[in-house]
Amino acid sequence: MKTLLFLFAVSVITNFGFSQNVNTERMALNADNMSVSTAKSSPITLNKEYLDNVLDNSMAIHISTLEKQVSQFNIISDSKYKGESKPFKTIFKTNKVSIAVSYDRTGKIINTIEKYASVKLPDAVRDTVFKTYSEWVLLNVDYYVYYNTNKKVKKMYLVKIGKGKLKKKIKVNSNGDIL
Repeated sequence: MKTLLFLFAVSVITNFGFSQNVNTERMALNADNMSVSTAKSSPITLNKEYLDNVLDNSMAIHISTLEKQVSQFNIISDSKYKGESKPFKTIFKTNKVSIAVSYDRTGKIINTIEKYASVKLPDAVRDTVFKTYSEWVLLNVDYYVYYNTNKKVKKMYLVKIGKGKLKKKIKVNSNGDIL
């Protein structure tokens, strides 16, 4: 867990630490804070690459819904957006979700760091875990997505299992392969 937290912290520092004048805003993910652009290039088509890379038919519906909302966010209508050439950075949060996003000046998503707490395991992941650890019980599952326009998307489930007093954390990718 310490390694995962360290890697998450390094990713956040790397992605957000190099800008001196950062436009950062924390927002709750809900319909009141989301708007769809009426410009020639809608956020849906502008962020199609993001959606194509992060959406997965086996994931929980609320995850895909939130990722679609993030892809449709209109930075131009945001009062914090100044039209600068620097990336516009914001964090969307709920009690179980944190999505840190960088948008370019047109509203295209550059990168995201996403954490979803207490999610349901997809069938392939669940099958792998319980075939390998048949005597264990599921305690908790967190899901992480790391998206960057210049790199392959990384999706990982951190699965916490237990057997009596023993507890174990397993990293599994979205195909069900134990990492």
